[in-house]
Amino acid sequence: RVQAYQHKLRRAEQLKHRRDDAPKDVLKHEFRSWWDGRKAYEEIMDRKARQAQKEWKIQVSVIVERLPVVLPDREDFEKEFEDLQAYLGSHS
Repeated sequence: RVQAYQHKLRRAEQLKHRRDDAPKDVLKHEFRSWWDGRKAYEEIMDRKARQAQKEWKIQVSVIVERLPVVLPDREDFEKEFEDLQAYLGSHS
């Protein structure tokens, strides 16, 4: 058993992993570079607005649309099966 475990560990060290040479945190760094610049810009604009004694005016609008789900009519066997389930459920 010990030999099998040691063999497993040796094999795991020898195998390549799919992320060994891949760059890591690429999307995180890309987002942070955008976010840090945006945050600095917002802070500058906020400072200028406070110096000019202007208040922020927040305007928001939202539209939510729920598209209808159109299903085909049930087949006869599906209707019969549902009726049978309802009948059995009422008597159990």
